[in-house]
Amino acid sequence: MLDRLGPPPHTAVGMLRQRAVLARFGGIRHGYGHRALVASGLRDYLTTPEYTARDLWRQARDPAFSLRALMPDKLTVDLMALAPSLSVPAWFIAGVHDQITPNSLVEKYVGALDAPAGKHLVPFEHSAHYSFLAEPRRFEGVIRDAVASAR
Repeated sequence: MLDRLGPPPHTAVGMLRQRAVLARFGGIRHGYGHRALVASGLRDYLTTPEYTARDLWRQARDPAFSLRALMPDKLTVDLMALAPSLSVPAWFIAGVHDQITPNSLVEKYVGALDAPAGKHLVPFEHSAHYSFLAEPRRFEGVIRDAVASAR
């Protein structure tokens, strides 16, 4: 399936197609196929106070908007070169099943990162890309720990 897209870099539409394949196999939201992911996304939009009906309409009208807007940076940013060190505590939440931001890349960056104030890699075993949706209580706990440790 992915071989039909060809090698990266992909267009925004190509990335949406890639993500549809990833979703089919649980690489975006662990345990959710593509249809379940779309249904859960719709539910999230409708039940999250931060989202409005207008947000949902905009997303449905142009699902590739964010990808197109972020594409130039997404394809060229190299955190190893751009931010080899941080002077603030660094926390990384990584869904073990994430195929959009694979753990191997996160682990490589965290391993190389110079962070004298501390660095934390928190793997979420039951999550893919959307850890905050898959494990909301645990996610909130990690955020609270990060804030508390920064005080």
